[in-house]
Amino acid sequence: MKPKIVLITGFGRSGSSLINMLISKRINSVDVGELRFLYERGYINNERCSCNDYFRECNFWDGVIKKIPVDDPFEYSLLSKKTQRNRSFFTSYFNWFSEDDEKYIGKEKKLIDSILNNSSSRHVILDSSKVPVRACLYYKLREHYDVKILHVLRDPRAVSYSWSKDVPRPETDNKENMHKFSYLESSLLWVGVNFLSRLLSFKYKDDYKMIIYEDLCKNPVSVMDSVESFIFPGGNDSLNNSVFHSISGNPMRFVDNVDIKLDENWKKNTTKFKNIIPSVIALPYYYYIKVKN
Repeated sequence: MKPKIVLITGFGRSGSSLINMLISKRINSVDVGELRFLYERGYINNERCSCNDYFRECNFWDGVIKKIPVDDPFEYSLLSKKTQRNRSFFTSYFNWFSEDDEKYIGKEKKLIDSILNNSSSRHVILDSSKVPVRACLYYKLREHYDVKILHVLRDPRAVSYSWSKDVPRPETDNKENMHKFSYLESSLLWVGVNFLSRLLSFKYKDDYKMIIYEDLCKNPVSVMDSVESFIFPGGNDSLNNSVFHSISGNPMRFVDNVDIKLDENWKKNTTKFKNIIPSVIALPYYYYIKVKN
């Protein structure tokens, strides 16, 4: 059986880190967080892994990178950004891969193999990178891996509120905050990223599944049962020996147990004027996708 890569797509602040954590509690897997940031936030910035060790001091990542030495992490960080921009989506979607794409894909193949060989969880890698074009790059490696796409969708009003807040990044010892977007920026990006993520369903069909964040919070057992069946259609009988070494993502990665509850703080903490922006720009598409799902 080929190893599986489960890629979570969708716009940030939609619950990808939570879903990764829930999957890893059910399925023998290795949760690497947002793998596309490995070179920038790991090699270059030496930020904390979810195990609380700094990247260069983490035994897991030390074992991984020893097998794939990187001469110039700045080059690969730049390559990761160049190959995974939203405007590069359609060229990769139609299999028009550039020389940079091919170079990056080759490096990711070595990285993924090293991650699998360095963990006790050699069945599934959980990658919450979210950018839709990454799915197209992964499918270039489908001869070696079984690629599954989980598209996470959340109410754009809640997402816009989340992007407007000051959220410390514990991986930097709280010296930095997570990036912020205005309500207009986040609404436009929400539509764009989810539109591209939805297009993946037409090309990859049975390897694509959408999860509605609100449904997950209201009925987590049922939703996660469906996710497990999606990843392992024939049933999952492997013992759970999951590995947690997430290199980037939501601060909840540093907490052992997270309560699953619907976060609706946006309803009481957002002005009606600000809510108009995502309501007009993104909410109609949200309801359209929910109906079509």
